[in-house]
Amino acid sequence: MKSYLIFNPAAARGKAGKRWPHVEKELESLHGPFISCFTEAPGHATQLTRKALQEGAEKIIAVGGDGTVNEVVNGWFENDEPIAPEAILSVFMCGSGCDFQRSLTPRSFVKPLPKDDSSGISRIDVGKVTFHDESDGNCIRYCANIASLGLSGEVDRFLIRHPELKRLGGQALFLYATLVQVLSCPQFHLRLLLDDTSEVEIQSRLVAIANGQFFGGGMHVAPGALLDDGYFEVVWLEEMKLLTFLRHLPKVYWGKHIGIPGIQIKHAKKVEVLSQETVWLDIDGESPGKLDALFEILPGCLKIQL
Repeated sequence: MKSYLIFNPAAARGKAGKRWPHVEKELESLHGPFISCFTEAPGHATQLTRKALQEGAEKIIAVGGDGTVNEVVNGWFENDEPIAPEAILSVFMCGSGCDFQRSLTPRSFVKPLPKDDSSGISRIDVGKVTFHDESDGNCIRYCANIASLGLSGEVDRFLIRHPELKRLGGQALFLYATLVQVLSCPQFHLRLLLDDTSEVEIQSRLVAIANGQFFGGGMHVAPGALLDDGYFEVVWLEEMKLLTFLRHLPKVYWGKHIGIPGIQIKHAKKVEVLSQETVWLDIDGESPGKLDALFEILPGCLKIQL
């Protein structure tokens, strides 16, 4: 099998690069020989992935954080179709959040792998997000795990402004940034259209359009989301007092927020979110733009090795 490894040495504040000799040996034992490609700048993993698939890659191993995986997934598709439909994605996560890795558990699939399937290969859905960039131009980005908006987008942009905070790492980093930003993040006026059949208007700090279950460095925001069911799990907060939000925030890490008054959950294949305010997006841990945005599910389009 012709395999390529897309490696982000800057992941986990540069710790990934220091671990490279150990990582290389471990992955060779798991996957056999591969061609190593190292990213040099944001967006480079997308270019490397597209080039590898065009050169006949049968497997691509993404090594880095959630942003690296997202870039690899964005190099996988052209006009909503995989460049190489039978190519397999594998991930080895060593970033700050690693939320996609958390979402790749048997309970995240409608059809768990049979016990005698030693390949560990399954097909998952991918989200397509059409949105506005900072200059109000139209953009498209694919999403393997979770797209969200409001507070999560504000957290991303806060971390961009304060890169020194990344030394906190993982859960502590995202929790600290969330607590800081929630004090200034408003409850946005939003209009949600679900599958062109249901429309709601809300005041909300946060909406998550979930393919996977985890985001924000381990928050179990969508415990009912399934990677292969052809639907998003859409989770949103209705208008909620700040102290009430802070009181319930720890429950999100354990998925215990479901059923709390003011938290709504729906399932949809297509979600449109509109607002006259500036509301920033979070797509697999990165903030590439803002509302208005359209979220569409692409069912079963990505082969992944668990």
